[in-house]
Amino acid sequence: MIYEDNLLHLSLQDEERIEAIFAKGGLLDQQFDHYIVREGQVNMAKNTLAAFINGQLLVTEAGTGTGKTFAYLIPALLLNKKVVISTGSKALQDQIVKNDIPKILKLLNKKINYCVLKGIANYLCIKKYYENKDDLLVSTRVKLRLEKLVQKALAEQNEAKLDAAHGDLNMLASKEIASLFSCTPNQCTAKKCEHYKECFAFRARRRALNSDIVVINHSLFFSHLQVDATEIDNRVLLPKYDALIFDEAHTLCEIGRNFYAKVFSSYQVHDWINTFLTDVQKDLPIIYRVFSEKFKILLNDISQLHNYLKQIMKTASTLPLSAIKYIDYDSQATVKPTVNTEFREKIINVYNDLKAVLDLIKSNAEQNSELFESLTENVLTSMEAIVECMNYDRDKNLNKLDKNAIAYVELYNASFNISVAPIYIGDYFSDQLQKLLESKVGVVMTSATISVNKNFDKFLFDTLGNNLQPQTMIVDSTFDYKNNSMLYVDKNFPAPNEQKREQIIIDNLSKVIDAVNGGIFFLTTSNRALVNAHLHFSKYFSQKRKILVQGDKKSNIQLMQEFKEDGHAILIGTSSFWEGVDVPGRALSLVIIDKLPFTNPDDPFYSAQREKLEQKGLGNAFYQIAIPDAIITLRQGVGRLIRNENDKGALIICDPRIVSSNYGKRFIQALPNMTLCQDLNQLVDFIKSI
Repeated sequence: MIYEDNLLHLSLQDEERIEAIFAKGGLLDQQFDHYIVREGQVNMAKNTLAAFINGQLLVTEAGTGTGKTFAYLIPALLLNKKVVISTGSKALQDQIVKNDIPKILKLLNKKINYCVLKGIANYLCIKKYYENKDDLLVSTRVKLRLEKLVQKALAEQNEAKLDAAHGDLNMLASKEIASLFSCTPNQCTAKKCEHYKECFAFRARRRALNSDIVVINHSLFFSHLQVDATEIDNRVLLPKYDALIFDEAHTLCEIGRNFYAKVFSSYQVHDWINTFLTDVQKDLPIIYRVFSEKFKILLNDISQLHNYLKQIMKTASTLPLSAIKYIDYDSQATVKPTVNTEFREKIINVYNDLKAVLDLIKSNAEQNSELFESLTENVLTSMEAIVECMNYDRDKNLNKLDKNAIAYVELYNASFNISVAPIYIGDYFSDQLQKLLESKVGVVMTSATISVNKNFDKFLFDTLGNNLQPQTMIVDSTFDYKNNSMLYVDKNFPAPNEQKREQIIIDNLSKVIDAVNGGIFFLTTSNRALVNAHLHFSKYFSQKRKILVQGDKKSNIQLMQEFKEDGHAILIGTSSFWEGVDVPGRALSLVIIDKLPFTNPDDPFYSAQREKLEQKGLGNAFYQIAIPDAIITLRQGVGRLIRNENDKGALIICDPRIVSSNYGKRFIQALPNMTLCQDLNQLVDFIKSI
């Protein structure tokens, strides 16, 4: 059920508290010039307040421009709640902490502790800094920057006085450089590390425990749910909270799958072996050789399995495990499949090697139980993942099992993952949310794109399994899309699989690009398209505009800062730039999207969803899964264009299917009410007018 104007149960006094802030003449009107009362924002704030008072679950689609951060955070602060805000992206985390929270606290005249908390690998590891600071990849400028921060950390014992970056590597260096100075949870020795006291990651955790508002991302929240820890170590800890907010909630299902998954990772095995051998060589050198020899056998068999997967998967980077476990596998076949004995033998060898390591641990554990504790956990986790992956789909007689699970293999140049994960997270996640609701923790889920054509059914099923019955509401955007934006589509754009399509698109749009007096986003659906687009933009426009590209030795944060400062650049990005990126004003005047963002038909999760749907005769997977998912993703990309009431800009979708296919209208109807255009000259005239 959709509530657009109806309110949850709220007393007149509480309604007046919201009105005193959001209504005309209220605090916001007094504090901000050109403030506009938005009825949708007021209703969202009232519903949020009611959800927090009553310990209820509220799901809100809040269109761009709603001011949803104010609408969910002000009610929590009015009630003096301890708040956890979980976002889908690190970019939104930083925006909330740096911009939104300070403004709201000033507005309410409150002084409370707040912080952003990220996973351990996001922070500068001081131990790694000393080990790798002289690496040839590290420029003098970056080296000086890191040295200054480390020296300040060593000298400053009060973590609250550290500078704003707090050791966040995303703020300090490119992804390539950051990897030299980051520490994975397996590598982290926590309290045993000589730099534990000044460690940025653990300072952040200590700050979080003493904060009234903690801003995390969904990955960290799911990690927290899996940990029952009573002390600060290298796992996740949050303070006891009584208000929980999921912003960018549309990504919860996808991110949740990863954290309910069981994974055998060859990279992680190498990681924990290296960590253990380093420790044991220092603390128990007498047993170093025997463990080293046992690990050598394990790593050799993992290498054999990796080479075999390379032969089987050829050019594929991801494949359902069933396609490897069985010979000539056909998901539609009714006969029992034939087991691939070669693969089975290789993975059993790895399992037996792990078991041999476990036996060796048991015979030596009394020498230093603490040293072996983490190793035991890692070995057992790897063994459990192998068992789950080999047994998830069929019993020992090869009879098919009807499970909410999919197993798949991810292949990289130097490593591989074999994972089993839930297709839908609802049965797991809803149980954990129910416990929070029973303890009167109010929960709000919000995003600009949760519904599909005003319907929440897909999100509620994917994320909550229809096990909870939340209150729902939709707040439409207040922006004047009709007059301030234009959508250009054309049935003559090159087909999605056409050769040199990026070159053709850029050639055809060159006069449009030349007409833009501002910045341009070119959003791609694949890395291949990103590389090709970068090549051709550089060829034709590098003398006219700065060309920025995702992954080009700069972090996304650095790219965005450079893009905004330039005001006239072209930024080419893939998935992470489709959402959580905020560029108001002329700095972003044109968004070009290369294709409708359909999930790859071979994606293991989509394949599993399609198989389940069709087996139960519940309809066509393309229309019930692929199109709704693509609509939500497209709406996110489109949402980058207009960020405030005065913004103007144009959108180009370079996919002929949006015009020529029988489902194209569903995409256009799901987008904001932009002026639709199929005349390139009309588009150029509009761009020149803004």
